[in-house]
Amino acid sequence: MGKVFAQVTRNDKYAQTIVPKRIERHGEKALNALLAEFGQIHKHDTFTPQFANKLTAEQRNQALQIITMIKEKRCGKVKARACADGRKQRKYIKKDDVSSPTVQQESLIISMMIDAKEGRDVATADIVGAYLLAQMNDYVLVKLTGKPVETMCIISDTYKQYVTLENGKKVLYLRLKKALYGCMQSAILWYDTFKGCLEDLGFKINKYDPCVANMMIGGKQCTICWYVDDTKISHHEPKIVTEVISKIEERFGKMVVTRGKKHNFVGMDVEFMDNGTVKILMKEYITECFEAFGEQIDKKASTPGKHNLFEIKEASSPLNEDKMETFHHIVAKLLYVSKRARVDIDLVVSYLCTRVSCSDDDDWEKLRRLLHYLHTTI
Repeated sequence: MGKVFAQVTRNDKYAQTIVPKRIERHGEKALNALLAEFGQIHKHDTFTPQFANKLTAEQRNQALQIITMIKEKRCGKVKARACADGRKQRKYIKKDDVSSPTVQQESLIISMMIDAKEGRDVATADIVGAYLLAQMNDYVLVKLTGKPVETMCIISDTYKQYVTLENGKKVLYLRLKKALYGCMQSAILWYDTFKGCLEDLGFKINKYDPCVANMMIGGKQCTICWYVDDTKISHHEPKIVTEVISKIEERFGKMVVTRGKKHNFVGMDVEFMDNGTVKILMKEYITECFEAFGEQIDKKASTPGKHNLFEIKEASSPLNEDKMETFHHIVAKLLYVSKRARVDIDLVVSYLCTRVSCSDDDDWEKLRRLLHYLHTTI
């Protein structure tokens, strides 16, 4: 197991690094993460293994590569994720046909304001292996190559007889029975599965936001908002929240649940205050931007941008490739922050977004100014 590899589709410094480097860095944690991910996939009866010699050349050619990645989460936990490279599906699946909704930011903020004002008990929950709980209706063939094949065979001897060699590498073809991450239709399959569960429990889907559901329980409203597999549940009575969690777990298994005043939900640090208000911060995201910038950020700035924000200096030198990637990475993170918690930086971030493909030294200084402002106001 010490040489299990992963494959990645991108090769920039912000993509999850290939597994050998992660194993060297994280050691036993990385190995355990790999075994846990493949073990979970096998446990959910995700695949039906296929004999390669019974597949047509076209079927083998159209099989989606399974990509295995390892990353360290902000909390320090090392996690592995196996997903399908669904790019081949773009040839025959329209994106509009399989797009899945997520809770609107306005809905989420309003629901949190209601939770705070009414003094509701709030729980946030993460449904483990959510996509693997949805049935795959289409015929989708995937394949593992190289060392990940050995990992699956360690998980179960069942797969050994299906292993074949192609160009000197071990290959394992598998038909999907469940909605694996990366397949284009997986998101909508999971959405329909979770929505159906809530409707079975008696919840009504909000007609303005398909990822908000409500039900009157004991004369009080219970609200559920969800963003893929992250769920927020609230009701005035804690025991009602507990009962709803139990009913969802009966369908999907044990969830990772957080109760109390403080939560981390879709990257936002949320704290419900005793005065009926809610505080939303994203300090860790912002701190990560400081670290990624790689230069000292310690000056004070009273505004996120200067009066020359929209001026483009033709004589300014273009950034080199590494700096351009860093610029793009930080601006993308700050775009998420500006929409979730820091509307005060929205204008500057919106402008910087127009510069990610042609960023120069002057843009770098404008980003620096924004980071100084965030450091001052964090």
